[in-house]
Parts: sequence; C-alpha cells; structure tokens
Amino acid sequence: MSERVRGCFSQTASGHTSYEIFEASSGVIEPVCRLLVDVFSFSPPDDMSVGVDVFVCTCRKDGVKLAIGWDTWSGFFISAQSDLGDALVRQIGLYLDTVIHQEAFEKYIRVS
Repeated sequence: MSERVRGCFSQTASGHTSYEIFEASSGVIEPVCRLLVDVFSFSPPDDMSVGVDVFVCTCRKDGVKLAIGWDTWSGFFISAQSDLGDALVRQIGLYLDTVIHQEAFEKYIRVS
C-alpha cells in the first residue's frame, strides 16, 4: 500500500531543510523517533508540545536539534533547526523513503 508514498523535502521559513510525508498520521511519530534513536543514535524525544491540530517533539545528537512532528498542514515532518541539521534531515528522509512501506510504519500511512 504505502510503497507508493514518498516524502518530500522543502525549506522552512527559517531557511532549514524539512522532510514531510503529508499522507502520514500523527501515529507515525513514535516509530520514527524509535528509528532515530536506534539507527541514527539520536536522544529519545523531549520538549513535547501537543495541540488540537499539532504535535511536535525534539530529538538531539551531537549538538544538532531536530523537530519531529505532525500538523494538519504538513502531515508528518522532520525539520532541521540549524545548518548542521540540514544534512541529517536529508539523510534521514532518504532512509525513511526506503522503509516507510514496512509494517512498523504502514498502518500510519493513508493512500488515496
């Protein structure tokens, strides 16, 4: 089902890289954060903010801070917060495109 789904890269208003999967529900945040910890050696998520139509948390690694979240405008996203994070977001996004069809993620992806 979700093999057809791929994320897209964009630039945030602050000029940093963002990777988004509009078709993903907010439930995908948990397995992606687990992947960031297990595969990319990031810290577990912290600084969680939850609203009616938005959820955002932060993962850190070697001074790099990434925002991981979901909102009604972007769907799921990972955003760099610094120049050092831009390359990591690209690396993580490309990796996610290869695994997003796996069972751990598939139930959180909707295909029209």
